[in-house]
Amino acid sequence: MTPATAGYTRPIVLLAVLAALGFVGGVLAGLLGIGGGIVMVPLLLYAPPLLGVPAPDIRQVTGMTMVQVFGAALLGYLVHRRRRAAAPEVVLWMGGGMVLGTGTGAVVSSAVSQPVLQAVFATLALMAAPLLFVRPPADEVGEGPARKFSPGLAFVAALFIGFGSGLVGVGGAFLLIPVMIYLLGIPTRAAVGSSLGVLTLAGFAGAVAKLSTGQVPLLWATALCAGTLPGAWAGARVSHRVSARGLRLSLAVVVALTGLRMLLGLPAAWRGAR
Repeated sequence: MTPATAGYTRPIVLLAVLAALGFVGGVLAGLLGIGGGIVMVPLLLYAPPLLGVPAPDIRQVTGMTMVQVFGAALLGYLVHRRRRAAAPEVVLWMGGGMVLGTGTGAVVSSAVSQPVLQAVFATLALMAAPLLFVRPPADEVGEGPARKFSPGLAFVAALFIGFGSGLVGVGGAFLLIPVMIYLLGIPTRAAVGSSLGVLTLAGFAGAVAKLSTGQVPLLWATALCAGTLPGAWAGARVSHRVSARGLRLSLAVVVALTGLRMLLGLPAAWRGAR
């Protein structure tokens, strides 16, 4: 392969890699009801340089991730809702709290110590992970849709999670689902679908903001979404073949890894805060 030919193939290979990364993120979203931004961000930062392509800056990476999360969450939610594995009322109450909290947290984030908040979020994640091994009462009576829950409690819980997410700059889906299961009493399967609905509302607001301010490389984002959408569809379909216990245990692993990754990133966060 000549240098000139390599110059033409690198962008094509990069777009294919982005589509593959998007597929992985989509599968995780549809399967477990999480956005996957905590995984996608480092992959998008490190994959392009390995192919000899300059990496986008962090604002572009978070912009692409926001668009990817919105696309995956929307399609995954529609598939889960079609199978009656989502609670629209929960989505509305928690979605409203999440959007309001995230926006507020983002506004005041510059005045708050990021390392401390990251440590708090990591601690919460590591506390939530073991909890997911405990079978909740809602799953003992069946895996149907959510019936009774406290709208006020749902809104306030999502408000706090969203506020923390806006402050730290990470998605809060890894905390949304444990709250739905153990605080609101929503069956695991319905919590997965409902979490995607909440992420759809929050992701839409974030994606519009990122697009309107020019923080999204459109070609790269398109390649990412080209893999995300079929991945989310496949993940949501597979999710209904996995037991509630299997979903909870898988979520426990993802939540624990998220917490560990945030803890490992604390030294860099402290250096950047000085």
